[in-house]
Amino acid sequence: MIRKCFFFLCVLSITLSQFAAAQMLTQTKYFTGSSNSNGTLTFNQFDRTTGHLKSISILFYLETFGGRLILDNDSTSSASGIFEFGSCGSIGSNDVALLNPSYSPCLGNVKAIHKQSFSLTADNGDGLALDSSTPDGLVFNGHPEIAAATGFIGETFWNIGKGFLGTSSFGINYSVLQWVDYGPLALMSYAVNPVNFEGFITLIYTYQAAPEPATLLFFGLSIAIVRICPKPYSKRS
Repeated sequence: MIRKCFFFLCVLSITLSQFAAAQMLTQTKYFTGSSNSNGTLTFNQFDRTTGHLKSISILFYLETFGGRLILDNDSTSSASGIFEFGSCGSIGSNDVALLNPSYSPCLGNVKAIHKQSFSLTADNGDGLALDSSTPDGLVFNGHPEIAAATGFIGETFWNIGKGFLGTSSFGINYSVLQWVDYGPLALMSYAVNPVNFEGFITLIYTYQAAPEPATLLFFGLSIAIVRICPKPYSKRS
């Protein structure tokens, strides 16, 4: 019984030491732009000699600011609704599969937008000419809006394409489009000044560090001690 308990404690200590060694390897790449822009950010693969990879997650952060939206109601009827103004971002890759365990994109669109209700009178006589003056028009000057999303890469897809595993690198593409929406109003004229944006993509490898030599030595000595311990003596009648 003593031998069994001792062996269990040795195994438990090894297990706990490995959990305690769980680490995260983080890479963050930044981007900036104006209006409709796209680009590619380069990330390093996970070197499997570092340890046992447990998960891969991605964070996409987007901030938009500036720009201007003008609306002008050219209808003979009043118009009201909610307008949206800002940027919409997305990611993709030609090198790796950005899919979650459910075989869906690990991240959807990220919208850093301002939403605001509006109510405009019928056209006041300016016709189809764009006129931002009230009461049938409005001007909105953009201000900072932020949005972020996170997701996990399904283990099934770690080796698709160039893959996340290795000692090389791969690219993740970002696309940011100016976003304008004012609802289904047919005779609404609008104009925009480009918004500016900035953001980043963070890639996180969570892994189990390879056991230290001292830990392996401790485990080996524990096994040796168990083997040389005398068996319990039982007196025969």
